[in-house]
Amino acid sequence: MVIGVDLGGTNIHAGVVTEDGTIKEFVTRTYEKGSSDLVIQTLIECIRSLSAPYPGIKKAGVVSAGQVDRKRRLLLYPVNIKGLDEVPIIDILKNATGLEVACENDAVGAALAEGWIGMAAESSTFISITMGTGIGTGVVIDKRVFRGGLDLGCEWGHVAMSLDGLYRCGCGNTECIETHCSATALVYLARTKGMVVDSALEICKRGEAGDPIALEAFDELSRYLSVALYNYTIILNPEIIVIGGGLSASSALFLPKAVARLKDRLGRRAYMMPPHGIVCSEFPGNAGVLGAAYLCLEGGRIKV
Repeated sequence: MVIGVDLGGTNIHAGVVTEDGTIKEFVTRTYEKGSSDLVIQTLIECIRSLSAPYPGIKKAGVVSAGQVDRKRRLLLYPVNIKGLDEVPIIDILKNATGLEVACENDAVGAALAEGWIGMAAESSTFISITMGTGIGTGVVIDKRVFRGGLDLGCEWGHVAMSLDGLYRCGCGNTECIETHCSATALVYLARTKGMVVDSALEICKRGEAGDPIALEAFDELSRYLSVALYNYTIILNPEIIVIGGGLSASSALFLPKAVARLKDRLGRRAYMMPPHGIVCSEFPGNAGVLGAAYLCLEGGRIKV
């Protein structure tokens, strides 16, 4: 057994995971934003609380927003988690817990989970898109995580679109896919249409109840998402695209339209539609924890 930890933009999710992907224990912790010390301390407490009853556990995997510099063993600046910038997270956690620690981007973690026991378990080249506070992307090519020439991974949520963004992204730009297709973007969309709302969850509930303004916001979200899916499809030619994150729970309100619009955009290139589909994760709430645990396993199908 190993420990998998998902450092999210609001909470930390962690669990004890077996070699077949079963989560035996699960905890959620909130943390105080803006202080790297407090975030790290909460991470340490999570890992210690889970490892204490299982003295046989020797490894922990951690996934987080932001890129990971594996050579320098640093977590680089995650735009949606303030206070963390070039933190030697691997060494800090190893010294504090006594466990071997691996660290990776959270969207890569989601992709690893899907390629391990999820919707991409039969695919070799695919992308996992996490639609949450921001947009995370994990890319696998020929059963190997793609990190690019600098070995820093893919930030395809920050690919620029030709449309003006709804807000300024945490990275400082205004044209990112993230500013059109995330849960944060959905809130901005609803507000521009006159809805007084504080969260994407509230918009989802209203949309499921048939609220016309919420449905209009979701329709526009689907239009933006179709552009993002088109870009990803043309660039990668994936076998499958897996959608995860909090918004995926309400995918019926936007994904079918986005897929239909993607087909229209592809036009004569209809043969490029992912043959295994554009589907939702079966475990969107736990993909990060499972992917983090996968980092600690040996001989897996997807090479890290």
